[in-house]
Amino acid sequence: MVRMITLLLVIASLLAPAAAQTPSPPPPVPIMPEVAGKTIQEAGRLLKAAGIEHWQVTSAPNPDMAGIVMAQTPVHGARLAAGREVILSVGTAHGLLDRRSGTLGGWIALGVALGVLVYGGFRLVALAQLPPAPAAPSATEQVDAVLDEALNLLMGRIGSAERAMVLLRETAKEELTVKRVHGLDPDQVWTGEQVSTTILRQATRQGKPLLLVDAVQDVRFGHRSSVADNELRSVLCIPLKDGETTFGLLYADSRMHVAGFDYADLEKARELGRNVEARLLGAGKTWSEGKVPEEPSAAVEGDAFG
Repeated sequence: MVRMITLLLVIASLLAPAAAQTPSPPPPVPIMPEVAGKTIQEAGRLLKAAGIEHWQVTSAPNPDMAGIVMAQTPVHGARLAAGREVILSVGTAHGLLDRRSGTLGGWIALGVALGVLVYGGFRLVALAQLPPAPAAPSATEQVDAVLDEALNLLMGRIGSAERAMVLLRETAKEELTVKRVHGLDPDQVWTGEQVSTTILRQATRQGKPLLLVDAVQDVRFGHRSSVADNELRSVLCIPLKDGETTFGLLYADSRMHVAGFDYADLEKARELGRNVEARLLGAGKTWSEGKVPEEPSAAVEGDAFG
């Protein structure tokens, strides 16, 4: 007992002068996983070797934040604002001390806590409670996110889009399929009952952006049954390419507006297409190998040649 009281008095006398100082905040110190599983004495040596002068013991504010945290900004009571301070969350000593150091009383309380922990043989186990780092999204999740964003931007940022879709090939040898759609039945896209398969095929085959001010009046497409029957007006189609291979399309149209898209919309759509290409290829997708089918399947008779 006498030994413990003596130790506490020594700690208090050594730390009290430091409490009066107001050190300028240093850059944030990284988390020290090597302290996990160490006794207070062992942890103290590691912290001292790392140049950390001020530290305290506190209970974790919640299990997810349990651990060693070093920073300048207070967050849910788990970070200290000034000085090179460390929070050591000791799972077996919750509630023992939860106070900012900086006053003589605080340092004495810290000394008491450290004395109890040292003589009680408590070990730092809090880092075992830290949640694992979030896993990087899978390639499928990355592709899904890109497709969702592309459709949203087509509908929200490009001209007077009434309907839109994103089409992709699974591989270079497979045909285009509808991956995301708004305002269209994906099962009827290639039947010619809702959009012009001729327009889709030409954009795919030529690999060039296509902007139609009024498809019904356009000499290239106005005579096509799928254009006339669907009363297509404004159409915007952007190929997605891997090298020379067209692996997808961004499509938007409007049956209500003539000149629903202008050249500024075309440029925005092309920029969106380049972004989608880069992100899909960055997710590990590739379509540059193999022979691409020249025509999508299920084109209706009379609209199959163009």
